[in-house]
Parts: sequence; C-alpha cells; structure tokens
Amino acid sequence: MPPRADLATFLYETSTDNAGFFSVAHELEIFEPDGFSIQGIVVAVQHVNGNWHTLEISNEIDNRFWWNDTLVQGLIASPNFHNRPVKVIVFAVFVVG
Repeated sequence: MPPRADLATFLYETSTDNAGFFSVAHELEIFEPDGFSIQGIVVAVQHVNGNWHTLEISNEIDNRFWWNDTLVQGLIASPNFHNRPVKVIVFAVFVVG
C-alpha cells in the first residue's frame, strides 16, 4: 500500500472580468525540489444578489476550470457572475522531490 498523502487546502480570492473569466496565482506546483501537487479545485462565485454559489468541482479529468504550475483559471458563462468576487479552494498533496 502506498504511503498516505495528507490533503491540504488553500483559499484564493479574485474576481471575474466583463466576460466571466478569472485567473488567480497559486504557485503551488513549483517544485524546488519539493512542492504541492494540485488534486482538484472548488470554485464559488458571488451572484449579483449577494449569495455565494458553488459552481463546480474540477479535477484532472473534467478540467472545466483549469490550472497550471502557477495559475488557476476559469470562465463563468452567466452574466450574473461577471465582475463578481470569486473564491477558489485548491486541494493539494505535498510531494517530496
């Protein structure tokens, strides 16, 4: 059985632009030689009425929202979520290089 990896969570805040796009720096997957490997994310956006909505859970398979070594990004189509605050919870495990 492989060793157990502890899942860590990281919260990042940003906002969508006029088209619903968001981008936030995380810098977790920069290994020097150790670092965190992202396993999935949850995105929540604040509606114009003030309520927070969890839009989708994303992982390496579906990639509706995506990430690379330094950024988490996504596009939210509904105009009710354009120019609105976004919270991204990143789930990652620590990797020894």
